[in-house]
Amino acid sequence: MICAHHTICAKADLEKKWLLDPTNVKQRKITSKTPEPGDVLKYIAIVEDQRSQIPDTRCTLVLTTNEEPDQGLIRKVNNICSASRIEVDIWSRSRLAAFLDQSPEGQYIRQEKLGIRQHRLSQSLLRDLSHKSCSHYAQQMLPDALVPRKALQSLEHPLQPLLLVEGKSGYGKSALCYMRLKSHVEAGGYGVIVPENILELSHSLEDALTITLRKLHPELSKDAGSTARSLIPEGQSLLIAIEDVNRARSPVDLISKLLGWIRPGASPNQQSVVPRRSSMQVLCPVWPEVIARLDDEKRKLVQKYVVELNVYEQEEAILAVQRSCAKNGFDLPRDQAQTITEELGRDPLLIALYDPHEAPAPDQVIKSYIQNCLQRLARGAGRYSVDEYMDSLLALCLPMLSNHNLTPEWRHIKRWLATHEAHIASLRDLYKEGHVIRLAEGRDGDVLSFRHDRVRDNLIVQALASEFENGTNLGAALHEPYYAGYIGQALAAANAPDRILKDCAAHTPLTLFHAFQKVGAEVSDRQKRILAQIMDWASSEHPQHPSNDHLLWEAKRILSQTVSQSVIPIVKSLLKGKPMRRYTSEATFRNGALEGGIAYFHFAELGLGVYGQRELLEYVRRTHRTNLSKGLTSVLNTRAIAQSVRRAALVL
Repeated sequence: MICAHHTICAKADLEKKWLLDPTNVKQRKITSKTPEPGDVLKYIAIVEDQRSQIPDTRCTLVLTTNEEPDQGLIRKVNNICSASRIEVDIWSRSRLAAFLDQSPEGQYIRQEKLGIRQHRLSQSLLRDLSHKSCSHYAQQMLPDALVPRKALQSLEHPLQPLLLVEGKSGYGKSALCYMRLKSHVEAGGYGVIVPENILELSHSLEDALTITLRKLHPELSKDAGSTARSLIPEGQSLLIAIEDVNRARSPVDLISKLLGWIRPGASPNQQSVVPRRSSMQVLCPVWPEVIARLDDEKRKLVQKYVVELNVYEQEEAILAVQRSCAKNGFDLPRDQAQTITEELGRDPLLIALYDPHEAPAPDQVIKSYIQNCLQRLARGAGRYSVDEYMDSLLALCLPMLSNHNLTPEWRHIKRWLATHEAHIASLRDLYKEGHVIRLAEGRDGDVLSFRHDRVRDNLIVQALASEFENGTNLGAALHEPYYAGYIGQALAAANAPDRILKDCAAHTPLTLFHAFQKVGAEVSDRQKRILAQIMDWASSEHPQHPSNDHLLWEAKRILSQTVSQSVIPIVKSLLKGKPMRRYTSEATFRNGALEGGIAYFHFAELGLGVYGQRELLEYVRRTHRTNLSKGLTSVLNTRAIAQSVRRAALVL
């Protein structure tokens, strides 16, 4: 049993406040009121009553004062309490001050009550910063993307120090990590979101955690990261969600760095700061192509950390569409919601951006979203027209490419557009409105970012396509391999002339493969012209030159995601009689070639962590069912086939 008494009386009155015995007080008048006993004697009376019922009760008396009691008084208090088998704990002014000034929890109380900023991290402050980190990041989330998903259960894996959430752009990786972190923090846990640029600068997880915590609370000491880890109770984890490793200068290097930190047997120059049963767990969204670019050893290693995320499950997609419609003021029947989800391919980003008042056309959803945002701004508080806002966004995209900076600081943008004050002013309107672009605090200043990478990509493609249509010579930008995806989509959108296609074939042939991925299924003049340039390049000696190994690998990877009857002849031309491997077999199988499927599953058994493997099989079964069945029957009825081929055929 614990009892506490606090007093602010003067030092001279402390003995009376604590030890006054009314029986020893002489009353001058019969009518005088008997004084109350001192705090110690009051507690002794309570203790005696308690022990009459429970004799073995252990009792502690806490006495606090804003004065410094002398040693004589302290000894008296201790002697009296000891005689009654009571432990006494005296908190004097100096002890209270030491607690408030020196202990982490004391500094937290001091900050809350006195406004003096805290320097040492405490559990209470760490919990506050966890909520603050979630709150900051919530502003970047599309509300319609926060749909409960089955995949969320896969992130509740307490013994894994690293979980790589692998999925394509817009599939909800960051939203899933955020929902996991938010639920963890709301349940009383601890966790923060670490931007990828902080990860790039850091030498350990604790280093990254220190920088992140000090951004949230600048007065914290430089050991905040290691302190945070030591504060985590036994059996719990501190969650660290990486914001977007895919935006880093080298995502592959960052994944390798994370592996070095969390592996128990890391090399000496990459110290392992996380034990096997970690008090810290990292959640990291990552694109499949980043995993694919890891070397074979690391790619095998990361598979045990990978959580694969694809499009919505049907019920998830229906719920997301119905939520979007409800936000716009009307209820959508389930059957109509299901139709829309299938039209949009159950793509989480498209569903989140979809306007229920418009037709669900996948190629137009993002463009329509941008246009609708600009219309609302122009009709509301905006100072410019829709066209002027769009011109400013497109004017921003080209210097982003030429300066190799897709997440520019605001000061850079003002320098790039220094001669176009109207563009700068309209961009200010747009980032204040926040639905297309926004400003966020960066390391060296405010950083501009887009609502989503695919919103940014759509605008870049529009800007490039406009330049192609105007006959503008893009010069070196046209030959930048890093931007091959943007240029390829723009080539397709603008129906670029042959001279530009030939220029791309000579300098950046990957742009042609990206363009073909966009139009491969068409029967059109632009498809034929792009295909002709690809076949010319594929049949030349360039793909086989050792210096083009990586280029050839990327071309095959793009073909593996392309739907067109022409993919199979392109692959044959690239292989020049060599056997198929992962991407070439996937490319041909996706387009109905049984031998491609047998080769694909010959190299990779089902379920061994190849992203999209099950979805590929479902797609081919749905699209090429008749030819696939006939071919499989023929193969399985053939006696003279290798067992590995038979096993692959049985999987199909």
